[in-house]
Amino acid sequence: MTPEELRKPHESKPCNPIIANVFYRAGIIERWGTGTLNIIDWCRNNGNPAPTWSEQAGSVFVTFSPIKEAGTSLGAEVNGRQRTGEVTREVTGEATGEATEQVTEQATGQVEAHDEAHDLSETEWAILKACRSAPQGVSDLLIVLGYKTRTGNFKKAMLRLEESLSLLEKTLPDSPRSKNQKYRLTAKGKKVVTTRDS
Repeated sequence: MTPEELRKPHESKPCNPIIANVFYRAGIIERWGTGTLNIIDWCRNNGNPAPTWSEQAGSVFVTFSPIKEAGTSLGAEVNGRQRTGEVTREVTGEATGEATEQVTEQATGQVEAHDEAHDLSETEWAILKACRSAPQGVSDLLIVLGYKTRTGNFKKAMLRLEESLSLLEKTLPDSPRSKNQKYRLTAKGKKVVTTRDS
């Protein structure tokens, strides 16, 4: 398959069908043969030029280009006199002030949630999914995991989710050993679950 063929609908020919099938079953791949077309669409929807593919010594390289300078499209809408002076100061102030701060906060939160979602063990992920809809007691979580008793793996996962990652919290923090104790997702935990689900 040539780089040009990747830019139009094509038959999928995975180099390692076993790994590709695992990705498909895990939901990482939606359909065979659409990945490169999706990448092109995502770039265009974001205002970026379509990526370029090249092959060198049996390896495929994808090159992404940045968005063209913001002033180019803005300049067409604003006359020459307005491109400088007040408009420039106003736009620059807005872009570097509130917008930059907001985008940075959102992106940082999403990247952290994404990274944490992918660093979870299967046990930790199962616990978070169980607590997604409602707080769960230890006995409920053991049933979900298929455990008869609190195993070392379970204790380690709970401790990490609550103490290290701050993804879970007790519903009765003042009574940690209460028989009515349940665990719920923190705001950070909800973000991680949402990120992993999407």
